[in-house]
Amino acid sequence: KEIKTKSEEITNQIETYLAMSILLHLQSFVQFCSNFSQLSNNPQISNSSKKPDIIIIEKEVPKNAAA
Repeated sequence: KEIKTKSEEITNQIETYLAMSILLHLQSFVQFCSNFSQLSNNPQISNSSKKPDIIIIEKEVPKNAAA
C-alpha cells in the first residue's frame, strides 16, 4: 500500500506540474498571437514568426520514488 501511495502522490505532483506548464504555454501562446497580429502588416516578419518557440521544462522526479 505504501508504494502505491507514493506513486499516486508522484503522479499527482506530475499532473499538477503539467497543468501549470500548460497554463504557462497558453499564456505564452496568447502573447505570441497578439505579437503576431501586430506584426502581420509586415509579411517578412510574420512569415518568420509563424512558429512559436515551445520550451519544454522537465521536472525532477523525487529519487525516493522507488524506495
